Amino acid sequence: MTAAERQELHELFQRVDHEGTGTIDVSSLTGALGWLGISWSREDVKEVAMQVDLNGSGRIDEREFLIFVRKVHQRELQKTEQLFRESVKDGILSISIGELDGVLEALGYVPEAEVIEEVVRDCNLSERLDVDSFVEFLRMYRAREGLARAEVEEVEAAYRFFNGGGDRKLRTLDVGKVLRWFGYNTAFEVQQLLIDRVDMDKSGWLDLFEVKKLIRMYWEEELRNMKATFDEEDKDGAGFIPLSRATEALRGLPVAGGDQDG
Repeated sequence: MTAAERQELHELFQRVDHEGTGTIDVSSLTGALGWLGISWSREDVKEVAMQVDLNGSGRIDEREFLIFVRKVHQRELQKTEQLFRESVKDGILSISIGELDGVLEALGYVPEAEVIEEVVRDCNLSERLDVDSFVEFLRMYRAREGLARAEVEEVEAAYRFFNGGGDRKLRTLDVGKVLRWFGYNTAFEVQQLLIDRVDMDKSGWLDLFEVKKLIRMYWEEELRNMKATFDEEDKDGAGFIPLSRATEALRGLPVAGGDQDG
């Protein structure tokens, strides 16, 4: 774990521990991982949390939180190595760039081809990636919040427009306006779910970093809903569905952000 990563986790712990007690509830760990861009089920989080909450109090301090995140990364690495073993070529543990989206999906991410291409270029990666190269790729992918460069610029433009410019933060009351900027007319309850996931210090204000996370969470959930709906319609696994069924399926999509752990 690098010094920068430790600092990020320290700041995240302080955000979650907004009352300054020095400990956080294990029930907040799913949301904390979501903040880091890691999508885990509550059951998996609970299993690892039990390994660090040795006294069973339901609360952990910052040292235990760091251990928890390290264990999460270790599990993710183990799963990555398992996925790589399924793609061994010439006895070398590696995957092709074309297999990145499948590996990311298997790890719980919702990748977009454009983002993958940009991060691959930014990391100057070769045609095949070993585990170390993939870890480097994943670090930058997370830093980008899974957003394409054009999407980042659009989020920044919306943030500047609605926060009044300068170094001011965005009021959580204005989250609906930001979402409508992108064409999403979301219910107030959905907005509150998203705000609760990023405004971890309960300040009522969001900085640009938090707004990017909020948009990423919304888009990921929308893409998950779309994929689940497509898979349900594509019962024979053909990889496509008739336009008439696609239109009907889109009308029945669940509201993004309306049903997710955290």
